Amino acid sequence: MINSKDLCIGNVVWWLNTEDDKYETLIIDSLAFDMVEEEDESHIPIPINIKILEYLGWKKRSENDFQIIYSYGYVNVYYSKEHKAVFVYIEEHVEPAFSREIKYFYELENLYYFTTGEHLEVDLDLLEYDKIKELL
Repeated sequence: MINSKDLCIGNVVWWLNTEDDKYETLIIDSLAFDMVEEEDESHIPIPINIKILEYLGWKKRSENDFQIIYSYGYVNVYYSKEHKAVFVYIEEHVEPAFSREIKYFYELENLYYFTTGEHLEVDLDLLEYDKIKELL
């Protein structure tokens, strides 16, 4: 389930098409935004993990015993090997000044937008449910 308060216009999620009982990729617009409710189970977030990051074109910048750092444009995220999770960090000098786990693609989109002022460009075909589910 998605908390509608976390979404922005332009975010990409999966939507359950009840006619054929299949998930479809949906860009949130004003109409879809109004349809997403807190307890809505027909809209689900697209999960993020390192396989999906690499699949979407994020480049591995560095790796050590503890983490793998990926970048896309000017935005960096890291995969914690200990926590087996993707985190965003914003650097201040050398040490991270801010760190937060990212579980879903819309969170990554929002981070990218608020960091760069640009929308995260992605081929929507790559986000199709049947293609991504193999990477989960």
